[in-house]
Formats: sequence, C-alpha cells, structure tokens
Amino acid sequence: MKHRPLIAFFVLLSLAGLHSRIASLACAQEGVKNLAKLGEQFITANDVDFQLGRVANESVEPMAELPPAVLQSTIYLIAQQRQALQTLRTQNLAVRRDDVERWLDENGQPQDGSRLTADEMLRQQSQRTGISEVDLRDHLAFRLSWQRYLQKQLNEKNVAKHFENQTERFDGTRFQVSIVDLAATAGSSAKREQSTAKLNALRAQLESSALSWKELASKLQESEESAAASRFRVREKVWVRGTGDLEPTIITSVMKLEPNGVSEPIHTPTGVHLFQLHEVELGTKRLPEVRDEVRAHMLIHLLEHLARQSESQLPLQAIE
Repeated sequence: MKHRPLIAFFVLLSLAGLHSRIASLACAQEGVKNLAKLGEQFITANDVDFQLGRVANESVEPMAELPPAVLQSTIYLIAQQRQALQTLRTQNLAVRRDDVERWLDENGQPQDGSRLTADEMLRQQSQRTGISEVDLRDHLAFRLSWQRYLQKQLNEKNVAKHFENQTERFDGTRFQVSIVDLAATAGSSAKREQSTAKLNALRAQLESSALSWKELASKLQESEESAAASRFRVREKVWVRGTGDLEPTIITSVMKLEPNGVSEPIHTPTGVHLFQLHEVELGTKRLPEVRDEVRAHMLIHLLEHLARQSESQLPLQAIE
C-alpha cells in the first residue's frame, strides 16, 4: 500500500530554507542509536532520518554518516519542535487528537481505495520508520498546530514590526567581525561547559588587548584536545551580512555590540562562539526589498519563542 500524501506531510518542514539547507547536505546514516536526550525521552538516529525525510530501503546499501553540522542542527530542530508543541498544548493552542485523526482520514488513506483507521495508518508508518506511534502523532500534531499558529502570527503587520525592531539584520548592513568557533554537540554537555570556560578566559584577554586574534589562534592550536579533534576555527576580520552568513543567534549578539566590543560566549546547535565587532557598514534596503528574508527569520524567531517557554521542562542534553 502507498501512503504518499501522509508521507509527504510528515517530511514537510515549514521553516523556510532550513530543511532544504540540511537535506541538501544529508546522506543516510547507518544504525540506530540514541543521539540526545530531551527531558526523559531520547532523540534517536531514526528521528533524525525521519525529520529529514529519509527512510532506509533494505534493497540498497547502508547510507553514509551525516555531516556533524547537519546532524546537530537536525537534533536541535527536533528538540525545538517538541518543546514548542509542549508550549502550544499548555496554552491550549495545539490541535486536538480528533483533529489529527481527521487529517489522517482525509489525507493519509491508501491510494488503492481501502480504508484504514488512524491507528492503523500510524502503526504502518511506525513499522516503516522505526518511530513510535505516539511520537508520530505528536509529530503530526506539531505540524498542524504550527500551521495554525503561523496563520495568526505571520501577517503583514507583524512582518513590518519585525523589520522595524531589527532593521540592521535585514537592510543590507554589513558587520566586520573576528570569530572563534569551538565545535560541540547540540544540548548541554561537559564539552560545552569546558568550551564556554575557555572562551570566557580568552574574552578577558581580548578585551584588555593582552591577546590578538592571531595569538588566540595559536593558543587554540597548541591545545591538544582542540587540535586533535579539529574542534575550532578562527576567522579574523571577515565581513558578514545580517542574514545568510552566520547563525541568527550570533547576529542578534553582533547587533548589540559597539565597535571593538567582544561578545560573551554564544551557543548554537553546533558549538560555542566568541566574536569581536570591528566595523559596521549600514544598509539602505527597505521592507519591500527584503520581505522574504524577514518572513523566513520570523519562522525561526517564532519557533524559538515557543520552544524557550518549555525549555526548562524539556532540557536538551547531549550524549557524548
């Protein structure tokens, strides 16, 4: 039996640009294992494959390992979606169980004309993907709830307000920055804490001009742990735009600094980062020219807003 509408919906990601960026880099993963812990539940390799729309086929050879940045970004996205669903449910904004079953009945039935119950469809999908029926329900509940939430939030008034609140992110402004990136898995971990402590120590030296960026790179190179694992990268005086060149979280911190200011360590799904802002070249673009960029960032912003409200109840922890 074929369930093309159901499968297509399950693999659809509403976050503009993010799914295509991850999927374009993705190759399949061999084996199934626990990759991270969210609250008391695990995020598995099956969850990652499912999120990326990749289902192993027994007739082909095992799929290759995912690039680390793709893997960690996907783990983080899964965590955010589950945290966001928890928030939507707490605020009575999530769809109900019968909404999910109605959608399945209307969109997930086999193309051969037979009729299945929602439980039967989920059971078949569970056997095919290795995802539990409960998690499949929640996955679909998030998709439907997220679409409903966006219909209310992603309107022209809010888009204009989002542009006005952080114009430099979207108007073509360029920032000249020096950055050090220390790789780490998504979620809290001992390595993240160690990386944060290391960058805090380097920050104090950068702020006092006791250390240049070239000397910082040498210090990191001398660290056997960092050098052996290729965990760090240093970029000196590079120009970046408000969208497209760096993680949105890093740009948020860049916009708060005065020239020559040094940031506190910044966490992203793939690591911990420290940067210094050198110069700013203001842009001139107006909202009609960058509306798509503003809307795309709003999707990220809204998901983070929902996820943050349940982060303490469902903390993401790395498995190393």
